[in-house]
Amino acid sequence: MVAQFLVWEVISQSMCDTAFSAATVTKMTLDPEFGNREKSRKYYTTVGAEEVESNEQSYDKALQRGLWDWTINELAIGDENKTF
Repeated sequence: MVAQFLVWEVISQSMCDTAFSAATVTKMTLDPEFGNREKSRKYYTTVGAEEVESNEQSYDKALQRGLWDWTINELAIGDENKTF
């Protein structure tokens, strides 16, 4: 009985988080507040759309280059798309 309760709590919490996250993403997509220039190029939490600082890894040029190289090598179609 306790196990069933715990499983239900995890499932119901997960469904609530998913629904809330979906509502947040919808708000950020459709709400004119997020379309103005002051909100542009900022980072937000998925839950609640609170503005947050960018992770310091996002400024790491080596990580950026590594991600770019991986993307081109794994996803580009044709050699002409692999040069940039």
